[in-house]
Amino acid sequence: MEIMGSRYRQLQEALEGYQLTGTALISQTGQGLGPAGVSDDIGTYYFIPKIAVTFALTLDQTIELFYGLMMAGAVVLSAAGFILFFRSWASVLITPLVLGVLGYISFAKVGDVCTLFPVRCQWRSFHCSHGWQKSIREAVC
Repeated sequence: MEIMGSRYRQLQEALEGYQLTGTALISQTGQGLGPAGVSDDIGTYYFIPKIAVTFALTLDQTIELFYGLMMAGAVVLSAAGFILFFRSWASVLITPLVLGVLGYISFAKVGDVCTLFPVRCQWRSFHCSHGWQKSIREAVC
């Protein structure tokens, strides 16, 4: 799985800070100790270093494990929900297959935080031909 270069670098710094201090959300940069993941999704900088140290994994292995388990959990829960909601043989057979393929594509091809939060929405206004204004959501990721 590929993640943004800047996020990977910050995760390396967070891992080094955690290994050095034993305190989560501390990063070791070239300028000394500082906060980890301040302007990003902070949970990533909390869990990934802890998992890496606890299970003696490399940063790359931990990233794969963290995002892979999140994706697998989402696929399993989604499939269970579809099967319970629709209760037909077609949903029992087709849903896990389709969700598994979509999960694989999302994990292997999209990657990064967009795997967990695929749509970050912002409201945007536009004018219709009738002159009235309407709001829509535009996906930005």
